[in-house]
Amino acid sequence: MNVLFNTKRLIKIYTFNLLANPLRIQNRINKIYSQGYLTIINLHRVANDDGSAYQPLCPKIFENLLQFLLKKFTIINFQGLQENKYSQNRLTKKPLLILSFDDGYKDFLTVAHPLLIKYGIRANQNIIPSCIENQRPPFNVVLQDYLGKTSIKEYRKLKIPNYSWNNNLSKIEEGIKLSSYIKNHTYQRQIEIEKCCYEQLGEKLYEYSTEMMNKSDISEIIKFHDIGLHSFFHSNMGCETDEFFKNDLNSCTRWFISNFGIKPFIYAFPNGSYKKSSLQIAKNKGYSQILLVNNNFSKIDESVHNRFGFHAFTQKEMIYKALGSLKRI
Repeated sequence: MNVLFNTKRLIKIYTFNLLANPLRIQNRINKIYSQGYLTIINLHRVANDDGSAYQPLCPKIFENLLQFLLKKFTIINFQGLQENKYSQNRLTKKPLLILSFDDGYKDFLTVAHPLLIKYGIRANQNIIPSCIENQRPPFNVVLQDYLGKTSIKEYRKLKIPNYSWNNNLSKIEEGIKLSSYIKNHTYQRQIEIEKCCYEQLGEKLYEYSTEMMNKSDISEIIKFHDIGLHSFFHSNMGCETDEFFKNDLNSCTRWFISNFGIKPFIYAFPNGSYKKSSLQIAKNKGYSQILLVNNNFSKIDESVHNRFGFHAFTQKEMIYKALGSLKRI
């Protein structure tokens, strides 16, 4: 890692230590409760570091997170919201919270699920049908896996259309930059970029890809968790037409009914990207719990929910982010 990257990390650690003190923690909890906010934490992978530039959340940090949340929050679920279980008086004197996972990685089943069961927590997992069918993660993650698990010299040989490698970035930073570049294109353009990469690397492009759940795995977790959809191809809906989005919703619905016999009521927009028209379209298609990101609080009587993106490397950072970071209350 370069000096600038390490300096940034040290500054963050100092900030988290400063802001995750007991007085601020209780003050934030009280404010979240008094405002009637619902906190929805958006997670992805939970696993030991496997070298990918798309770093998973450490299982120990995740278990510490669950222990902290159970002390400070009442953890609810989208099924309960759907059934209006929480729409009357406050359940407890603690604020409400939901855990929401995106993408459908295998480590949800092998690592996160056992811990969720251990602590009696029903979470939400949002599935990308094409990733389950192809047994590969979204293309931006494929590239982050490739960057992290090959040498800098090797991956800089890869020519990506209209993208330039930055010699001053660490693997992690480069991975974040490249991921953002990929995600900010239409689905069709992402296919073209992937084809270009495949022509250079062949199957080596996918050699290090993070493992996804399969259909049998999903059938297992349906028994314990709320299942939503995360678009059919992990498309950036802010870049796509309304017609594309309608077709995506129809494909998602058909796929889930065909494979599992039920229609989910949860739809999570990939990359937090959407158009205002998309929200009404999703509602019209029967999706009654619609998930964004926006790094903001939600409320139990809303059908369109903000979520907080979540990742942490330390206990203090975990607490700081679980409380909405610096979002003003």
